Amino acid sequence: MIDTKPWTLKKKPLRWQLEALSKWSLEYRGVLSVATGAGKTFFAFLAMLNIRSNFPECKFIIVVPTVPLLDQWYVSIKEELGLTDSEIALMGGGWSFEQPKLVNIIVMKSALNKAPELMSQGEYFLIVDECHKAGSEVNKKLFEGFPMATLGLSATPHREYDDWFSEYVSPELGPVIYEYDHLQAMADGVITKFDVQNVQVPLTEDEDIEVSKKNKQIAIEISSLKKLKKKVSIRLKKLLLQRSSISKHAEYRIPTVMSVIEQFRGRQGIVFHEYIEDAEHINESLLNAGYRSRVYHSRLHKTKRAFNLELFRRGVIDILVTCTALDEGIDIPHASFAIIASSTNTKRQRIQRIGRVVRSSVGKEKATVVTLYTLDSERDFLEKEVVKAGEFLNIRWFTSNYA
Repeated sequence: MIDTKPWTLKKKPLRWQLEALSKWSLEYRGVLSVATGAGKTFFAFLAMLNIRSNFPECKFIIVVPTVPLLDQWYVSIKEELGLTDSEIALMGGGWSFEQPKLVNIIVMKSALNKAPELMSQGEYFLIVDECHKAGSEVNKKLFEGFPMATLGLSATPHREYDDWFSEYVSPELGPVIYEYDHLQAMADGVITKFDVQNVQVPLTEDEDIEVSKKNKQIAIEISSLKKLKKKVSIRLKKLLLQRSSISKHAEYRIPTVMSVIEQFRGRQGIVFHEYIEDAEHINESLLNAGYRSRVYHSRLHKTKRAFNLELFRRGVIDILVTCTALDEGIDIPHASFAIIASSTNTKRQRIQRIGRVVRSSVGKEKATVVTLYTLDSERDFLEKEVVKAGEFLNIRWFTSNYA
């Protein structure tokens, strides 16, 4: 017999959360497509309270794709629901358990075997955060159990380059039952309004020559594929990656970061880069320029990583320089600017990174997202955002003065 003491939440639910809960509770399954920063995790707590009220013997499995998200769910559940360590089990990132507890938070890699094992032994409510990550042949093992309730959470559940959400995720967690994007959340005042600055970074002469060579090779390959009535080839993917690598390593990206960031001195923000070595270089440059800065990436020891994130959350430091480790789910409401020093041309990554700085916070009236780009293809990607955003965003274009 598990402890059935009542749970309470400190905050009141938002309108969209109540609407979504009424739809989800009809069958106790489904996926929510909700803007990063709009309150997906809090919705999960509402769903957990609903299940606990109606099925008091049910336990909970929360699957997350990364260790940082495991840490965040652990802290949030203790703060919001008032659970104690005796009621929470963790697996992944150095944690493990033999016997389940009331709430079991598991990193996806470990959950592939552990979650089905637990669900075979009792009643569980399965919550999959960033559920688009579960869409693969390997990760389908996660769904080999029989949960009594399911919930998928993601800002972008549908994948851009395959049908794996409809093939692997939706049949198990349920269809998308509620959608709530950034523009709706901004209009409702749920997330902070934000300005956009897109800054073109010039290439060096050698970089420009290399990009031109790749552009010619890409054009030839695309022409050949058209004759074969194909769109993609291994060679085309390789050429695109090679061109992207030249762009991401562009010599003037880091000096441009140092120039752009001056406007934010005294504010808290995040700098994203695709490569750890460059992130370390940016952090070193910031420290030398007198900024209070730290790095956060996968090569740091878990204790150091958690320590740096805690310093940022407490306001001891102003800038966190990171790679993909903070792309998904980490809640840093006080951050008011993001500089995307390099990125991939994927809608999902951009939405996730913007989401790191648009969460509402006391005293934060507006956020700013700065994106550095070098290639025409990167500009095309950013211009699509202009068309969709319309009057909701103040979008300005600049050119770096490095040449």
